[in-house]
Amino acid sequence: MDENFKEQEQMAQDVTGSAGAFSGQVQVEEKPVNMVTGIVGAFVGVLIGVVLWILIYQMGFIAGIAGFVMMICAFKGFELLGGRINLAGAVICVILVLVAVYFAHNISVAISVMQELDTSFSSAYQSLSMLRDEVSEFNSAYLHDLLIGYVLTLVAIVPSIKGKIRR
Repeated sequence: MDENFKEQEQMAQDVTGSAGAFSGQVQVEEKPVNMVTGIVGAFVGVLIGVVLWILIYQMGFIAGIAGFVMMICAFKGFELLGGRINLAGAVICVILVLVAVYFAHNISVAISVMQELDTSFSSAYQSLSMLRDEVSEFNSAYLHDLLIGYVLTLVAIVPSIKGKIRR
């Protein structure tokens, strides 16, 4: 009978992978983080947010909500392609999102200028700094929308970071 018990215990260890799992302890194996593919995933997520930002801005709204989506997509992209997200991955996602907000805003404003002045996109994009210098109302509107976009994006970043670091 003692032999039969030992065989059953051995089978249980083989099935669970450890005797600790038999006593109620669960061993969770963490996936390794692949930073390169994680960054690629975050970049793809950020691009989704940039497209959304441009679409919302063209409808006449301040596109700050797209910053929230951009942050979620960056984290999810990092996790999907990188295995899981760690602190370094979270910092990279935040930096990518903050840079992307700036470029998404500039692209959105350039499209509006392009439509208003009936010019090419590249001419409109290149004229942004000149328009900001020479037309104070344009500069005020540009900075206001960019600031609101950053504030709404930062509101999204804080809980996202807290949620990822707690895991």
